[in-house]
Amino acid sequence: MCIRDRYPAARVRVQDRARDANTTWNAVQAALTKSIGTNLIVADGPDNWTTAMEGAAGIGIVNELLIQSHDLHAGIAVFPQVPSGQPAAFERLRARGGLLVSASMSSSGEVSNVHLANDRKDGGSGNVTLLSPWWPERPAVRIADETTGDAWVVAADNDGRVSFVSHPGERYALDASGGSMTL
Repeated sequence: MCIRDRYPAARVRVQDRARDANTTWNAVQAALTKSIGTNLIVADGPDNWTTAMEGAAGIGIVNELLIQSHDLHAGIAVFPQVPSGQPAAFERLRARGGLLVSASMSSSGEVSNVHLANDRKDGGSGNVTLLSPWWPERPAVRIADETTGDAWVVAADNDGRVSFVSHPGERYALDASGGSMTL
């Protein structure tokens, strides 16, 4: 049985970054409302209430609203599908490439407290590409290596991507260039 047949919430496909976040959020809410009981037990089918929330793909859908890293060349996107006016925050969500990502967003849409940690199990360095949440208004990103204390500024490319090399065990704080940032 296909997961889309078994779990109604999995039928909602998180759309590409160009789709309106409010439309995606409304579709997720509608699917979850249909399939989740008041005790957070999920219907596996008609009159079959046996699966906990984790089994309904609900957690995966929420993670997709907060962070996407399907294509490492395209970049890690923070808050790609959070509805406008909705504050959000997450800590240590795993992104492809062995990275743990944390970030906050205010109800006005200002992104702050972006942190990336290299948690690769192979102990290797790796390229990191982030879709700058501050682009195009602020076209450069300040990156501070919280382990060594080094800091540098990287200009975003024409698509708003910022790239740098991360090293094993190191943690990086990112902010719009010129913004306040403490090490």
